Amino acid sequence: MSLPNASSQPTVCSTSPQSAEWRAFQTEGATSAPWVIRELTAEQPSLLPRDAVDIDNFMAELETTPHGANAIVDGHKWVAENFYSGSASLAALRLQRGWSQAELARQVGTSQSYIGRLEKNVIDPQLSTVRKIARALGVPVAAVDEALTPEKTS
Repeated sequence: MSLPNASSQPTVCSTSPQSAEWRAFQTEGATSAPWVIRELTAEQPSLLPRDAVDIDNFMAELETTPHGANAIVDGHKWVAENFYSGSASLAALRLQRGWSQAELARQVGTSQSYIGRLEKNVIDPQLSTVRKIARALGVPVAAVDEALTPEKTS
C-alpha cells in the first residue's frame, strides 16, 4: 500500500453539512484502492451567549455618539476619583482627564499597548516621550516623571 504523495491528484467525492470534505487520492501506477481522507475544519463552538457583544466593538460604537463619548469620559473620571484618589500614577493622570489608554496613545502618537506597558512600569520611556505625555495631559513633566517612577520598597 502506498501513501498519497505530491504527484497524487485529489478528487472531491462529497461535502458534508459540517464542512468536512472527503477527498480520494489515487497514486500514479497504483493498483490498490484509492486513499480517502476527510478534512475537518478547526472551528470551535463559541462559549459566548448568542447575544453577547464584543466590548471593543461596543465601546467604539458608543464613542461615535456625543452622549456615549461623554458617558465614557465621565466613567473614566469616576474611576480616577474612586480608585486612584491620591495616587501619583500615569493611569491616575490619564483617568483624571477622562481618557482611555487608547486616547492617550492617540494624543501622544504611540500605541495603546505602549501606554499600558508604561502604566505597569515595564518599560522606561525616553525623555521626549515623557514630554509628549505631559503636554497631552496638561501637566508638568515632573508630574509625569513622578507617575512613572515605581515606588521604592525597603
